[in-house]
Amino acid sequence: MEGNVSFLYGSVHEVAHFLQCVKEATELPKGGRITPLGWEIKRRLAERHMDQSQFCKMYNIPPSRLSEIITGRRKAETYRKRVMEVLGIEDGDQQYRFSDSED
Repeated sequence: MEGNVSFLYGSVHEVAHFLQCVKEATELPKGGRITPLGWEIKRRLAERHMDQSQFCKMYNIPPSRLSEIITGRRKAETYRKRVMEVLGIEDGDQQYRFSDSED
């Protein structure tokens, strides 16, 4: 019986963590704008049950740079390529290209 309880606790804990990641992934930043690449990053992080902070620590990416990539506020080419590579996002898709005309 005890084994079942720890299994249940583990499952509940995992679900709670996943829901927290989904909540973070669907919240808009202060500026209220997320680029298509930003939504894809958030989706992939939620699939991995990771929040932005955990991802940044794991891959040594400044949290401010990830936020700027998600919102399109800054090109951050080096970090952008790294984030896309780690998350398996193809760079060939035109919708994920950074445009200098973005705010």
